[in-house]
Amino acid sequence: MTLKIKTGNKAGTGCMVLFALPFAAVGVGASGMVLWTILTWMSMQSWEEVPAQIAKTELVINHSSDGSTYNVKASYHYEWKGESYQGERVAISNMSDNIGGYHKRIHGELEKYYQSKKPFRCYVNPRNPAKAVLYRDLRIEIIGFMLAFALLFGGAGFGFMGGGIYNSRITRENKVLAEQYPNEPWLWQKEWHAGIIHSQGKVKMAFTLAFALFWNIVSLPVVLALLPGELQKENYLALFTLLFPLIGAVAAGFAIYYTLQWRRFGGTAFHMASLPGILGGRLHGLIRIPTIIMPEEDVPVVLECIRKHTSGSGKNRRTTESILWQTEKEIPKNALFQESRTTAIPVDIQVPCDQPASDDSDSDNEIFWRLRAHAAIPGVDYAANFRVPVFQTAESDLAMTTAALHLGPSVSVVDEDGHTITYYEPADAAQTGAALRKAGLRMEPCPRGGIAIVSPMLRQPVLAVGMLIFLAIWGGAIAMMIHFGAPILFPIVFGLFFLLTLIFVVDLWVGKSRIEITKDGIHVQGGPFGSGTAHHLPFDAIEDFDLKNTMQAGNKMYYTVIVKKQGGGKLNLINRLQQKTAHAVIQALRTAINDYSK
Repeated sequence: MTLKIKTGNKAGTGCMVLFALPFAAVGVGASGMVLWTILTWMSMQSWEEVPAQIAKTELVINHSSDGSTYNVKASYHYEWKGESYQGERVAISNMSDNIGGYHKRIHGELEKYYQSKKPFRCYVNPRNPAKAVLYRDLRIEIIGFMLAFALLFGGAGFGFMGGGIYNSRITRENKVLAEQYPNEPWLWQKEWHAGIIHSQGKVKMAFTLAFALFWNIVSLPVVLALLPGELQKENYLALFTLLFPLIGAVAAGFAIYYTLQWRRFGGTAFHMASLPGILGGRLHGLIRIPTIIMPEEDVPVVLECIRKHTSGSGKNRRTTESILWQTEKEIPKNALFQESRTTAIPVDIQVPCDQPASDDSDSDNEIFWRLRAHAAIPGVDYAANFRVPVFQTAESDLAMTTAALHLGPSVSVVDEDGHTITYYEPADAAQTGAALRKAGLRMEPCPRGGIAIVSPMLRQPVLAVGMLIFLAIWGGAIAMMIHFGAPILFPIVFGLFFLLTLIFVVDLWVGKSRIEITKDGIHVQGGPFGSGTAHHLPFDAIEDFDLKNTMQAGNKMYYTVIVKKQGGGKLNLINRLQQKTAHAVIQALRTAINDYSK
């Protein structure tokens, strides 16, 4: 296999900086607009109120593909200390927008005073009487809108620039190694070359600190300055701005937690026993933690293959991470050992040969392998991520496929003729039952003989409650769009996603499935309250069981156990299972069929 050498140069870094500049400029511009609006509002509070005669008013409507925007124009006359003046400033800002019905409301009010010839009021700058304004109220919704631009675009722009400069330096170093070892891509990165992979905790800590600091510096002073005055005016819509410091508080909490985690475990590194990890072989070595830890439970270690895909350009550029393959192994807590005031976690994971190798030659379609470990300990839990090199080598076993590893742990023995024989040892029945119970599944006898595996309603309560809260927030966002008169396309698109999420939430709360294995075969029934269509398969119609990945939530994969029919076709049995539980379900099904098909 030949990989392209990923090279970096000044032009590449320059392009990244140029790409990031518009985002940073929008962020800085929006921040400046927020600051200017607030300072102008504060200065106008000392302007004095005088009568004004409305001479002209007009609602200007601008149409575009994104919808219609509105702006109120007006001219008026007023007097200050015996002298006459003419003003045209209506509000703090003269920009057009379509947020809420603000412009329509004030145009209707001004039109009424224009028609009746009754005096209105305006506010005059006593230091410069030629300056006046009709409405000096601060629009909270506009401040929130500009704050979102400042935080999102500014953060993205400056983040891109910093990342581009940093990546340029790392790429130059890796290019030298790639030229030295053209046929060994696992030696192309400085960290990989040493076989000691450091955790990514520092990057996570730095990112959350920067985000929390930027978010709170921009949003907190605005809310503190504006909210008390708006509440005194009984403008309770201003309470919406509390969402910004709430997000800032959550971000600060994560930043503090990750900082404490880094201070305690920052020197964690994965020492590879052999370089690289081998497709159709093993990834093994020791995770060394620079302190003594005593986990309360076994330590889960996860290895996963991830595709990082970037599509689009400019404001439509989007990056997603999809888990192509994932496996989890629990390391017994008594398998950890201490030496020289460090703790070591032994890692030995089999890797299938039919998954892609590490490949960062195309930054828009990158493949990388990640090793994760987590240990529950008093205080701050231990957690670490490592990007590890995994490649096909001369030692790769092409028979060690993903499907083969699904059968169970492999065991190799040597026969009398010296030939190596590999077979797959099924999991222990007690471990299978424990895995099912831990996942909320039940095994129970059938009334007419046989065994049943039941996935009850509300099997995943934390996920169900979390998704219900998310659905409520999403519905609230749609209601706000309708209330403020957003273009109809937005409520429609958000509403479609709301319906899809609602279906998922209903399944989480009342979805139930039951699989019965009797002498007649397999009986399956699922759906809301378990009242969906029933299916029956005799044993001779079953080819095998398998699992397919159907959902990714963060860095966790969830699988559906399926039965493959003789002659083609599949039937879903139980969904939203983590890999270990899915394997346990398959093992329980195979054992039950072996018992009842005789």
